[in-house]
Amino acid sequence: MISVHPQNVHQFQKALIRNSLQIAVQNSHQNDDFESNAVEESRDTLTREATLVALNRLTKYSSSYLGPLAIANYWKKSHASLVTLHPSLEYWKIDYQGQISCPFISEQIAPLTSEQLQDVQTWVRAFLKECERVIVDFSQILLSKSLSADVSKLISSVE
Repeated sequence: MISVHPQNVHQFQKALIRNSLQIAVQNSHQNDDFESNAVEESRDTLTREATLVALNRLTKYSSSYLGPLAIANYWKKSHASLVTLHPSLEYWKIDYQGQISCPFISEQIAPLTSEQLQDVQTWVRAFLKECERVIVDFSQILLSKSLSADVSKLISSVE
């Protein structure tokens, strides 16, 4: 305990500064924990727009092996087989060249829920399974390529 006697004022000031710094450090650690949790949470999912880009990159990678029409058919076939069990896939559309779109532009900046991301990963697994009917180790070939982080996230559940 420090008295507020004139000769102890400097010790009192030091104690106040030390306590203030300890509180600031504790608050900083709490903010860091919050920010790291938010960053980890954002790493666990993708926005609709990032997912769309990743799916179309996967189409591009795959088309060099199987051709765009085959890829489009595999995407459509796997989509049709899953859309009743995974309703969030209903909003994804595939054209005849295998380009994937999602008409809900206003929702593209919001992150997918974990369930929506799992649905997309299930769709990607089904798509890759279709591709593997022609090229047996197709998933392994893709995994050996330098894929973007978002594409890797979509196919990571395949490993």
